Amino acid sequence: MTFGYYKDQTKSNYDMDFVINKDLNITSNRRMKGYTFATATCQVKSSTPADFADQYFRMGAPHVPSFALEVATIWFIFSDDAADGATGTVISGPKTVIQLNGLSSIGDIAAQVLAGITNTSNGLGDYITGVLSTTAATNDTVTLTQKFPGEHGNRSITQILGGSPNVNVFSINGGIIASYFTGGSPSPLQAPFSVGVKGPMNLRGRTTAYKVER
Repeated sequence: MTFGYYKDQTKSNYDMDFVINKDLNITSNRRMKGYTFATATCQVKSSTPADFADQYFRMGAPHVPSFALEVATIWFIFSDDAADGATGTVISGPKTVIQLNGLSSIGDIAAQVLAGITNTSNGLGDYITGVLSTTAATNDTVTLTQKFPGEHGNRSITQILGGSPNVNVFSINGGIIASYFTGGSPSPLQAPFSVGVKGPMNLRGRTTAYKVER
């Protein structure tokens, strides 16, 4: 816990009677509680759509960071049958399709994994973002990040079910067994923060002072 004096800081919005988080000139020892974002990785290792056929898994994400029980969960299923519809289509289950029909490269398959999971209509796109990167083949890896920070993002991921799961075809967090998004936690990240008042107001017992805690 540290104290600093509002009168000693360079001020913007000084015509306001009450200012919060407007002063960016805060010295480095003033901190407030911050958070990190949970992540998970998927890796595609085969360029043959039939290797993925009918495999499915479920992922979840919190609706908001403070309510651990409010979770969106979606089942995703690989298909190499065009009749199942494009990536993002919902079929019986219900499950959201990751369509691989006609694809012939690892990167293109990984792109469909990303598109399915981050679909905003029938996937988790409102709660999860993702990017492609290269591990063993070009754009073979999908890194997924929860949009909401903190430990509530450390959600479970089921084992890969159906079809013929094979770690040499497709893996989540390095395997085909159940796993989790990981890394979401509080941490003491530095953040500029200030509160100031104009006039003879008493703020937590200190006139014209601010307090930051973590």
